[in-house]
Amino acid sequence: MKKIILLTTKTCPYCPVAKALWQSLKKDYNFELKEVDAFSTEGQDMVKRFGITSVPTTIIEEGGKEEVAFIGVPSKDEAIERIKGE
Repeated sequence: MKKIILLTTKTCPYCPVAKALWQSLKKDYNFELKEVDAFSTEGQDMVKRFGITSVPTTIIEEGGKEEVAFIGVPSKDEAIERIKGE
């Protein structure tokens, strides 16, 4: 199962939009959704590992591999394509 990791901050004006998008897609598609605060210990590890400089950042984990899929808020169509693996 795909895992969507959404890296956010509390002060980001775009993060609530990204959260709402992924939460709405979760109703129709089979994936795990995890939100991580960029300032948390786990978030800082991801920032360093992936060289993240902006939030919201969406990381997709599948088959033990993680990759940055989106920086910023993706369109609904782009997000669906990534979920479906197209």
